[in-house]
Amino acid sequence: MIRAKGFTLIELLVVIAIIAILAAILFPVFARAREKARTASCLNNVKELTLGIMMYVQDYDETYPAGYNYAPTPPAGNAHTWVPAVMPYLKNDEVMKCPSGRKSQDYGVNELVCRMSATVRRKVSEVKRPAEVFLVMDSGAYHASPTRTEYIYYYLPGAACGRNPADYDFRGSQAAIDDWVIGRHNVGLNIGYCDGHAKWRGACTVRSDTRAWDPTAD
Repeated sequence: MIRAKGFTLIELLVVIAIIAILAAILFPVFARAREKARTASCLNNVKELTLGIMMYVQDYDETYPAGYNYAPTPPAGNAHTWVPAVMPYLKNDEVMKCPSGRKSQDYGVNELVCRMSATVRRKVSEVKRPAEVFLVMDSGAYHASPTRTEYIYYYLPGAACGRNPADYDFRGSQAAIDDWVIGRHNVGLNIGYCDGHAKWRGACTVRSDTRAWDPTAD
């Protein structure tokens, strides 16, 4: 009579070890692939927002919308931001939500282009290098700025360039901290430019690129 032979304990441990090794190798690959898909979806949002702003500009005497209107008194909510001004040119309000974001609105404008005032707004003709100047991007608020510490570190994903966020003026949850330290999309973020194109860019290169923020620089 032939007896059925089962696995020995050592054989089972070897199989479990192999599965664990494969999981350790494949899970990061799957995570990066998933984030790559989210990055592509976000990039489409940024492109649509960029084109929406450009269509607004054509209808409003070649003038950019206000990024956020602080005059005459600081308003509440998004009623005084660029969002409702541009929304009629967009397909739906879901375009404001990044697949990897953590808010209902995950994109902001360069406040040096879309100024923080409804009365003093920038003309298209003032942007000297439209193919190089930031217009709209992944953000934690309605706008981002390279000149104000609380905005560049708190609102721009990856602004901390991988360093300890406790060194900066940061407010938010641990999940949001991870976003601001390394960038929302595989250590980067999506940016739309004043000429209408959009692309992914490594987060650490964004904060220090003063010419890309400044529309009037030669």
